[in-house]
Order: sequence, then structure tokens, then C-alpha cells
Amino acid sequence: MICVDLPLEDGSCEKVWVKRRSYNTGEINNLPFLTKVYKYKDVIEFDPQTLNAIRVVKDGGYAPTQLVRYKGGFSEAKAEWEAKGYEVEGMVLGILAVARKFTKTIGGDSNENNR
Repeated sequence: MICVDLPLEDGSCEKVWVKRRSYNTGEINNLPFLTKVYKYKDVIEFDPQTLNAIRVVKDGGYAPTQLVRYKGGFSEAKAEWEAKGYEVEGMVLGILAVARKFTKTIGGDSNENNR
């Protein structure tokens, strides 16, 4: 695993873990929550010297990450969102990052819950 910088609109970056696939490509392995361009499981191209992301090579099939509030315990909230089919990461007390894999229906439309 390597840590790659995803560029943000304001010129800053968000760091994510990437599972290397080749010299300059890899799969995002945690939930990016500051960008809508890069998503969980996207295969990205990055500069191997600077480890800055360049572009998405292949969409990973997940919706952009959402931040949601929860009450009560982290484990219970995490289990509740996972039971709904979401990937879940804890952010700070009371907030989870969640992302759901897009599913296709017979008509080819994405699941409404993913928008």
C-alpha cells in the first residue's frame, strides 16, 4: 500500500491509501471524503515520483462518499450502515463516512439509493 495525494478544487489535497497495481496505477483502498472526482475502489493513475493522482483510469463502481451523523455507539452505527450495503469508515465522534456500490437494474438505471 502507498499513500497518494488526490487533488482538490482549492489546490490542496486529500491523502488516501492505494493498492498498487503497476508502476503508476493503483486502486483507492479507503473512502475519500473531500473529493467527488475520486471514489472508493477507483483505479487511478499517479505520478510515481510525487505520488500525486493524475486521473481515474477505471471507475470502481461506488457513489461519492457521504458523511452522515450517528447517535449512540460507533460499532452499532457501523453495523447498521453495513447492513444496508455501505462501505463504512469512522471519521470523528458522531460522524461516519459511507459509500455504496452502484447496482444496475434490468432497465440499466442505477439504484436510486446511490445518488
